[in-house]
Amino acid sequence: MRFTLYFLSFVSLLLIVGLSQSCERDAYIEGRALYNEYCANCHQEDGSGLAALYPPLTKSTFVDGDLTGLACMIKNGRQGQSTIDGIRYTQQMPPIEKLTPIAITNIANYISKEWGSEHYTTLQSVRDELDGCPNQ
Repeated sequence: MRFTLYFLSFVSLLLIVGLSQSCERDAYIEGRALYNEYCANCHQEDGSGLAALYPPLTKSTFVDGDLTGLACMIKNGRQGQSTIDGIRYTQQMPPIEKLTPIAITNIANYISKEWGSEHYTTLQSVRDELDGCPNQ
């Protein structure tokens, strides 16, 4: 009886760990697909950016820290010029208003995992940030 209880506990633990890894992998795959659909045209599939038009996401101090501000930028775009790592970019970033908070979370975490410092954001953090975004 004790063996059966230990065995069932062990199997349950394996299932929980397996499911959590599967969810993380699925979110990464979803983030990559969304990035390729909405972001790669300007920032390139490898995150290298496009000359002085669109900033790189690779080796960028913007992506290398926490992800504060990224959700609002993805949702609302960016107007005017910006300077990132000493380079001035003047192209506007169009808003992607139809993306859900879950999609934005997956994109932000994909960008961070691929080219950042692997700082992750949560769905709740993204929702809170979106609630506080200035209207553009």
